[in-house]
Amino acid sequence: MQIAIFDAASEILMNVDTFDVTIELVKALMLLCIIRFLLRTGNKRHEGQKGWNLILAGFFLLLFSTLIDITDEFPELAQFVVIGNTGIQSFLEKLVGEGVGILLLLWGLLSWIPTLNQMTERLHQQVQERTSEQLKAKVFTEAVVEQSHDLVVACNIDGQITLSNNRHKKDLLWATPGLSLEEWSHRAPCYPPNGVIPLPLQQLPLYRALHGEVIKAEEIMIREPDQTPHLLLVSGCPIYNQLGEQVGAMISAHDITIQKQLETQLRHQAQHDSLTCLPNRLLYKDRLEQAIRRAQRRKEPVTVMMLDLDRFKEVNDSLGHAAGDQLLQQVAPRLLQCIRDHDTLARLGGDEFAIVLTPTRQDVPYAPESVAKRILDLLTQPFWLHEQQVRIGASIGIAQFPEDGQSSDTLLLHADIAMYQAKADGRNGFYFYQPKLNQKALARLNLENDLAQALEKNQFSLYYQPLVQAANSRCVAVETLLRWHHPTRGLLLADEFIPLAERSGLIIPIGEWVIRSACAQLQRWQQQGLPLLRVAVNLSERQLHQPDLSERIARILQDTRLPSGSLELELTESMLIQESESMLHLLDRIRQLGVQLSIDDFGTGYSSLSYLRQFPVSRLKLDRSFVQDIPRDTVLSQAIIELAHRLHMKVVAEGVETDAQRSFLAAHGCDELQGFLFSRAVPPEELAQLLAPTGDIKSTAQVGNSLRSPARSG
Repeated sequence: MQIAIFDAASEILMNVDTFDVTIELVKALMLLCIIRFLLRTGNKRHEGQKGWNLILAGFFLLLFSTLIDITDEFPELAQFVVIGNTGIQSFLEKLVGEGVGILLLLWGLLSWIPTLNQMTERLHQQVQERTSEQLKAKVFTEAVVEQSHDLVVACNIDGQITLSNNRHKKDLLWATPGLSLEEWSHRAPCYPPNGVIPLPLQQLPLYRALHGEVIKAEEIMIREPDQTPHLLLVSGCPIYNQLGEQVGAMISAHDITIQKQLETQLRHQAQHDSLTCLPNRLLYKDRLEQAIRRAQRRKEPVTVMMLDLDRFKEVNDSLGHAAGDQLLQQVAPRLLQCIRDHDTLARLGGDEFAIVLTPTRQDVPYAPESVAKRILDLLTQPFWLHEQQVRIGASIGIAQFPEDGQSSDTLLLHADIAMYQAKADGRNGFYFYQPKLNQKALARLNLENDLAQALEKNQFSLYYQPLVQAANSRCVAVETLLRWHHPTRGLLLADEFIPLAERSGLIIPIGEWVIRSACAQLQRWQQQGLPLLRVAVNLSERQLHQPDLSERIARILQDTRLPSGSLELELTESMLIQESESMLHLLDRIRQLGVQLSIDDFGTGYSSLSYLRQFPVSRLKLDRSFVQDIPRDTVLSQAIIELAHRLHMKVVAEGVETDAQRSFLAAHGCDELQGFLFSRAVPPEELAQLLAPTGDIKSTAQVGNSLRSPARSG
């Protein structure tokens, strides 16, 4: 049997042409090179994936075998493909293609199984990581929504709530996931702002957003179970997926209740006086303009009243700003009793009030005179401030639309002019505007303009009134009094322009000029040999509020080379009555300079004697009202002199005009005297002639009625 097989094979080999064998060997070699190339390429391109190169080579060989099968079925293709020309050739090629290919493929699959497991594990790990990231993102999103101070609610396309931040659902929204919009609307009804009837389902923001509407910043109101209202600012929109299909809707709502309350409070503060809660100038003018427009349509009158409290400054200065504020708070309700609900009462500032009186179609003619009289009656009744009874009054100016003005500014101006006329007529009265009053107001304005230029034009001068020792009538000091040489009105006393200077602020530069000029004059007198020890200068309240006043005084003393003890600053009780820390520190600094301090017009106003122990005062000036009562009534004069001496202070009596007054004051220990009995206020050159070298007044007989003028003005 073996011999037969060998013989058959030998016969086949003998029949094979040498050329064909060579061709087949070359083809086999090329096939091996291709397989090697595929193996190497597979290793490079698929490193780390074992068996892939074997699978690729086996697949190629199977493809080669398939090609041989096709040539066997279609012999006409053999001429194009140099394969399968002989039986042995086809046998060998199929043996290599199918046999080796299958072996390589199986080998590759067996080698690739661990790689497949690794790929499966890696894919599973990636799925887990992606799922974890999505879960973290969902938790983070829910936490953000939960921690948001805004109310957030979302629903799906079927109208069921799917998301709400639990922080708010228990007390406000009650938007539990799973509820339908209709159920939610019954649990948490929404109201329009300031409304009492709940909104229907179709007007709810989430319902509208679900039906495609975009909602931008709309206000709605919801209520807590205890009916506490909350105002919400709501925005909403539909929700779409990546394909552009609507899958639901959402709303976000910000609680603006506190914000609205603050806005209302700020609006009220911007339009109302914080002390009296009355409308301020801004709101008053707005209501006045509304009243004028309404009156123009209806052909009706409008009355404007300007009201200024009389003696308010005295109360404010003597009892302190707190008492002044309390007085204003008590005045406001009394004024409200005098007007009707549709009228307007406002505080314009300080102690100035304004009223708008408008008629109604129902009431009878409402005369402004009756309102003014009612106001004066109520304000003249006493007020109680810190257990102190206080009486004030009011000056009222009245202007009427349309005869006194067509605009709010004109009416206010004319009512203000009439009010000043009421003050000029003696206060505690009312005055209707008249065109002739414009001339007085214009004169007052011109005076203020002239006053602003008086210092620059050197129109001021100083007069001096002697202060003598009570025991021997020797002049030891002078009081400085300011005069204004007006170019058209002549010589003006301080009372005629100082209040205007204080209101305009010009008192600061004028007051400093007075101190500097007085110090320089005393220095010249002392160089001339006149035995004057000090010069007294009145200090205004606005000057006393200068924080650098002590530095200014020190600089003046240094420039004029006047000893600090030769300067005396006179203050009023009203300046000291407040006993503030800043005031005490300022006066202490001035006193440390060596400057003397005195209290002018002592005993007048609403006084509290406690300040005498607080402030570094060295001298009291007894007011002329007490001196004039001597010798008829001497109790108060004696008491003040004794009080001052017990406090180690000296006493100066003002307004001494008779020998009886001088004798009494000297007998009861008054230290210094001032008044017509000795001299009126005179220019500096005249004072030098009046005084003897010893300081004695040369001739008191020359001082008669013809020389009498106000002992001090200003």
